[in-house]
Amino acid sequence: MEIDHDRLNHTAQHPGAVDRPTLDALAAVLAGTRRLEDVVGARSVYGPARSHLAHMATLADEARGPLRRDTIDLAGQWASYVGWLHMAAGRHNKAAGCFSVALEWAEDAGDDDLEATIWSWRGHLAWTLGHTGPTIGLSRRAQRYRDVYAGQLAYDCLQEARAHAVEGAEYMVDRLVDESHDLAEQAVATLDGAPAWHYYRGTEFWDLERGRALSRLPSRAEQAVTYLQAGLDALPDGHGESEWVLDYRRDLEHAQALCG
Repeated sequence: MEIDHDRLNHTAQHPGAVDRPTLDALAAVLAGTRRLEDVVGARSVYGPARSHLAHMATLADEARGPLRRDTIDLAGQWASYVGWLHMAAGRHNKAAGCFSVALEWAEDAGDDDLEATIWSWRGHLAWTLGHTGPTIGLSRRAQRYRDVYAGQLAYDCLQEARAHAVEGAEYMVDRLVDESHDLAEQAVATLDGAPAWHYYRGTEFWDLERGRALSRLPSRAEQAVTYLQAGLDALPDGHGESEWVLDYRRDLEHAQALCG
């Protein structure tokens, strides 16, 4: 959609005047920022994204009437996304703060899909810090939301699996990877109707995530290489420099080293 910048500027000066077209425009900005980041990396969008989050926080505070829920929900989406940007830049405390605020807004809005996603992000933050126990616990916490997009459940199976892999629990890894298959197939089939932040969970994403989980087990390293290479080869052109792609390339290097 074409973004009405005059409307956004007006709402920034008059936060109580938020309306449906303004929320649609802010949602479009978030979607566009996510896709831009896929190409240019998190650091390039960090400043503008933080500014939009500050704007959304003001709108959430001022929200009244029938649009209050949707305003708070969108604020939660922005906060969750900025949390990821902080994490990608190594600002782990700031990421944790954003996730806490995002969860409050998601709970206030009654958005189970967003709540599950934020618990999952907290699990990924624990993984980033090398804390496998909390990664498992937070991934399981996210999986308690059963009536959500199947891709979220599939992802948290695999996130939990990779932590078990670090601990050498091969049975748990195999069980969770197997469990993720049907969920991932369902996720790909229903992606068009998924919440907007799941846009990237196509077939190649599931190859990458299975490969990541298996890459921590020497006995599954060759299988991990196959998944990771297939997922990386299938990514759209221009995605090579984003932080999340570089993480998968490191997973591939790790699995290749285990293969000898």
